Amino acid sequence: MTAVDLRRACAVTIVDDIHADDVAPGSIEVRGAGTDAGGYGYACVGCGRLSFLAIGPENPQPRWLVTSGDVARPDTVSLSPSILHAVERGGCGWHGYLRAGRFEPC
Repeated sequence: MTAVDLRRACAVTIVDDIHADDVAPGSIEVRGAGTDAGGYGYACVGCGRLSFLAIGPENPQPRWLVTSGDVARPDTVSLSPSILHAVERGGCGWHGYLRAGRFEPC
């Protein structure tokens, strides 16, 4: 289990399986690129818990838009709006941005 760190920043690590035992905070698995259900399975930067970032306007909210980079290469991507791993939804409260393939806290 990863210790919670709400100030953690890290570069994206692209993984083939977000459910693998050795997945670290900031890891992303690309899911359904180019489909209506596209997005990223990711390990929260603050706590390592698994979550999902729905990408594109066709997804239900919350959802994110790629503002720069290649959606198939999250290590190049910037997303909008900010990412909040909300406590009310079982998250740790990490709040920040994915900018140019790097997670940065607010």
